[in-house]
Amino acid sequence: MNLTLYFLQHGETTASRSGTYCGTLDPDLTPAGYQMAEDEVV
Repeated sequence: MNLTLYFLQHGETTASRSGTYCGTLDPDLTPAGYQMAEDEVV
């Protein structure tokens, strides 16, 4: 049996930047967050 794990990290959001809890909200990405989302990680 093989096990494949995928580790994901979302880009920086306005909530994570300010250190607040976002719960079920969908906060906007910061400019740095957009760049993180576009960067390819291999």
